[in-house]
Amino acid sequence: MTINIELNELYYTDTAVFFKILELLRNSYDPELTQYLIYSDDNYLNYLKKISLDKRNNWIFYFLEGETGRFIGFTIFKKINGNVFLNQLVLDKEFQKKGLGKELFLLSLQRLESSHPKGYFKYLELEAFASNLYINRFYRELEMDFCGTKNWYRLAVPDFNRTVDYHYQEYYDLISDEHNFSQLIHNELPIGTFINNKYLRLNTEKFSLSALKKISPSGICITTRSELDMPIMDKSIAYRSPLSRILYNLT
Repeated sequence: MTINIELNELYYTDTAVFFKILELLRNSYDPELTQYLIYSDDNYLNYLKKISLDKRNNWIFYFLEGETGRFIGFTIFKKINGNVFLNQLVLDKEFQKKGLGKELFLLSLQRLESSHPKGYFKYLELEAFASNLYINRFYRELEMDFCGTKNWYRLAVPDFNRTVDYHYQEYYDLISDEHNFSQLIHNELPIGTFINNKYLRLNTEKFSLSALKKISPSGICITTRSELDMPIMDKSIAYRSPLSRILYNLT
């Protein structure tokens, strides 16, 4: 059965669509992992609306079934260092595993390419969780180049009320970044994101657990390329490919 797909660019006034995107994002991953993703933060909806206004660096497309108007899915792209990064390619469960992801991907890239000068984006980059076998097979079939993995570890949270030895106290602080997300700072450098002031996602394994007593997170996740001796929740795989190659393989 052929589905007539209608591509739309998301605008600030599309309130219902923002909420639909947020709903799909928060239900697309394992619940244990989701609590550490930025989409779970209460501020993410405001962030999404903010970047929808920046058409020079961010592009959000959503897709409807032409005959019924049913919501099929969406894509989110961001310009990074002259390349385009695919932040999200998400379909509603009703439309998954029907080959529509390939069509949404192609329609999105064709819109991006047609609205910019030739060669404006040289490479497309993205990341995917290893647990999503279907999407990783799809990217490999597109001949995207493998660029490494990052491990997502779950760290056991100590009882901060019973610890902690302060003879090795380091300086940590929380600040709000330009998008109002809470960032953990060490020596003036961001080392993690504090989701809803509850779940801490660190991007380094080099930190003082004692010093975290100040914020006392309910859960801690470490993302790193290193192999650590602790429970792993998932791995994220990075891919990169010339945009021209992807478009060729999609058509």
